[in-house]
Amino acid sequence: GVTKKADFSNGPFRWLTVASSDEPEGTELQLALNDNPAAKSYQQAMFKQGQPAVMLFTDDIKGDHERIKE
Repeated sequence: GVTKKADFSNGPFRWLTVASSDEPEGTELQLALNDNPAAKSYQQAMFKQGQPAVMLFTDDIKGDHERIKE
């Protein structure tokens, strides 16, 4: 699961981050709506080029895969 870390609003904008429930002081992910036309065009162009939207690094891919499957 995830734990909400930050949730701030400023007019129509919102900043929301979450972290793993198992490691709430670990890495936070920022969640955002994809409602900006310029950002959406950029994302679609990068996808068409085969550019990944996110890259993750690990020292134990098999162990991480087993934990994610659970």
